[in-house]
Amino acid sequence: MTTALKFQRGSTSENSTTTLSQGEIFVDISKNALVVHDGSTAGGTTLATEAYADSVSSAIVGAAPNDLNTLQEIAAAIDNNADFANTVSNQLDNKVGFSDLSATGDLSYNASTGVFSVTTYKSADFNADFAAKTTTDLTEGGNLYYTDSRVDGHLSGGTGVAYSAGVISIGQSVGTGDDVAFNSVTLGTAPSSDTDAASKSYVDSVAQGITTRPSARATTTQDLNATYSAGTLTANTNGAFATDGVTGWSAGEEVLVKDQTDATENGVYVVSTVGDASNAFVLDRADFADESAEIAGSFVFVTEGTEYASSGWVLTVADAATFTLDTDDITVNQFSGAGTFTAGAGLDLAGSEFSVNVSDGIEIAGDALRLPSTLAGNGLQIGAGVLTVDLSVFTTSNLAEGSRLYYTDARVNTRIDSRVDKAFVDALDVDADTLDGNDSNYYLNYDNLNNTPVNLSAFNNDTDFITLTDLTVSGDLVYNNNTGELSATTYKSADFDTDFSNKTTDDLTEGTNQYYTDAKVESYLSAGTGVTYNAGEISIGQPVDTTDSVTFDEVTATGGITFTTPLAAETTLDQYEVGTWTPAFQSVNQATGRSTTVFRADYTRIGNTVTCTFAAELGSLGSGGSGAFVISGLPFTGTGNGIFQPAFFDNLASSVSYMSGAVQASTGRVLVTVLPAAGTGMNSAPEFTDYVQEGTRIDGTVIYFVD
Repeated sequence: MTTALKFQRGSTSENSTTTLSQGEIFVDISKNALVVHDGSTAGGTTLATEAYADSVSSAIVGAAPNDLNTLQEIAAAIDNNADFANTVSNQLDNKVGFSDLSATGDLSYNASTGVFSVTTYKSADFNADFAAKTTTDLTEGGNLYYTDSRVDGHLSGGTGVAYSAGVISIGQSVGTGDDVAFNSVTLGTAPSSDTDAASKSYVDSVAQGITTRPSARATTTQDLNATYSAGTLTANTNGAFATDGVTGWSAGEEVLVKDQTDATENGVYVVSTVGDASNAFVLDRADFADESAEIAGSFVFVTEGTEYASSGWVLTVADAATFTLDTDDITVNQFSGAGTFTAGAGLDLAGSEFSVNVSDGIEIAGDALRLPSTLAGNGLQIGAGVLTVDLSVFTTSNLAEGSRLYYTDARVNTRIDSRVDKAFVDALDVDADTLDGNDSNYYLNYDNLNNTPVNLSAFNNDTDFITLTDLTVSGDLVYNNNTGELSATTYKSADFDTDFSNKTTDDLTEGTNQYYTDAKVESYLSAGTGVTYNAGEISIGQPVDTTDSVTFDEVTATGGITFTTPLAAETTLDQYEVGTWTPAFQSVNQATGRSTTVFRADYTRIGNTVTCTFAAELGSLGSGGSGAFVISGLPFTGTGNGIFQPAFFDNLASSVSYMSGAVQASTGRVLVTVLPAAGTGMNSAPEFTDYVQEGTRIDGTVIYFVD
C-alpha cells in the first residue's frame, strides 16, 4: 500500500530532538543533508553525501599502494582466500619458536634468547687435568722411574770408600782445612816446602849431628855475581866486599853465603881479599866447612846485618851419606833470630815485638784495636768501637735517582697516554640495548642460528622461517627433529683419567726430564780429585779411616799433625807435639832464692827431635850455689844430645863475644859455653856468678834428641 512521503526542515540541533514516523525525512539545513527517521530514534540516521563518502573512502585507503587500494586487489593478494586468517594462524603454529627447542647432554639452551651453547674440552682443561696427575698415576713401563733402591743397587764402595743407602763415606773428612787422624802415615819423598810433613828419617838426618860452627859476621841476601872455582868465589867486578849493609871487612872474617844461583856454591867462607876499586874481592871456603863431611848439619850464627843480625842458620843437603861438595846442592835454612818474621802492611817489627800502625781511622784501647769515638757523621753512630748506620735520618730525597725511577703522577699519566688513545675512548657512544638485542616477540629463523634475532613483524615471506624438520646437525652434535632436542657429548676429565690410566712411561716420549738408566748415571758421574769411578764403584786409592795406615808421596799439613800411636819405623813420623816449658838460669850447685823471669818459652817435638825457644832474664840471684852456668827445665829427658844457640844476650856480668852450649838430655839441661871478650879461649864450664847477674837477658834456641 502506497504511503505518502513526508518532509520536515530544520537545523541539526532541532533534528536531534525530533522523532518522526518511519520513513519520514528531515532536511538538515545545517549540514545540507537528509536524515531518515524510524519512528523511535530521536535524530534519525543521516544519509551520506558525495563529499562524506569521498572522505571516508580516502580514510580507508589511506597511504596504501596503488596495487592494494581496492578490495579486488587485496583479495588477489591473499589468493582470494576467504579463510585467510585461519590459514595464517595454522602456518604460524608450524613454525619454530624459542620455546619449541631444547637441549640435552653437554648442550645447553636459553629459551628466552634462542641461544645454544656447548662447552668443549680444551687445552686449558687438559692442562688442569694433567697438572693434577703425578708419576704415581702413570704406570711404569720399560722407561724406569728413579728409586733409591735402584741407585743403591748400582753404586758400591770401592777402595777406601763405603756406600750404604745413599751415603758415601771415606772414614773421615780429608779436606785441606780438616784435622785428620791415621794409625800411621808413610811418606815417599823428602819435604820440599815449609808446610810439608817430614818422615822420621828425614828429621833425624837433618837434626842429628848438628855441628856448631864459628859465627859469621854477616850473611848474603842475593847472588854475589862471582865466579866459583875449587872452593873460591872471585867477584866478576872490582869493588870492596859488602853484604846485608855490613861494610869495612877485614881478611879472615867469616861470611855465610846462602843465595847463590848455583846452590852447590853455598857455604861458609872466609874473606881472603877484601877488594877495592882496582881489585875484586875473593872468598875462600872456611877450613871447617871445605870438605863433604863437614857441610850437612853445620850451624852458623850471624852477628851483624841490616836484615839478618843475630840470626841462626843450618846447612842441609838432600842425603848426607852421599853428599859431594861442589856437586850437590847446599840449602841454608834459617833456624832462629831476626828475619824469622817480617812486618806486613800496617805493622811494625822491632826485635821480636810487632806493633800496629794506627791513624785517624783506628785506635788502640787497652789491648784491642777499635774505631775511635770521633769517627762519626750523618747517619753514623759509634759505641764501644762498633760503627753502626742509622738510615732513619735519611729520606729518598737524600738518595740520587738512578735507573730505578721514583713515582710521579706525570710519569704514570705519560705511560698510560702512550698506550691508550684517550680521545678515541671518550668519543665512543654505544647504546647497551643496541648491543644485547633485548626485545620481545623474537622468533628463530636461519639468521638466528648465528644469534641474530629477527622480529616477526619484519617478515615478508614464508621462507624466512623454519620448522623442526628443517634443522640438521653434524659432527658430535645429535638432533631429534620430532622434539627439537639437540644434544652433545664432549670429552671430559673422566675420559682423560681413563685414557691416562692406560698409558705407561713407554708411551710418553722422553724430553729434557729424562728417565733413569744405569747408563745415564755412568755418563753423568765422573771421578774428581782423589777419586776413581768405574761401573758404579767409587774408590779413593786407599782406606783413610782413623785406624788405617796410609802412604803418601808428600803431605802438606797447614794445621799440624797429631799423633796418638807412636811407631818406630824409619819412614813413620811417630810423634808431633807443641807446648811451653819453664827455663831456669842456675848453677850446677843450685842457689837458694834464685829466680828466672820467663818472657816466652815454647817447644816443638817432631819424632825424637825437640826444638825449644825461650826469652828470659835472671830475676833474683839468690844466695849460695856454685859451679858452671846451666839452663835447666827442658821439657823432655833421654839419652840423646844437642846444642844451644843464643839469638840475643845482654847485661852479662862479664863481656863475651860468643855463647853456645851442649845439651845434657838425661838431666834436661844445657851446659852453657862462652868465649870471653878478653880472648882467653872458649870456656866450656863458665862459673855462673862470673857471667850472670840480676837482669842478665838471654834469648835462644835449644835443639836436642830424645832416644
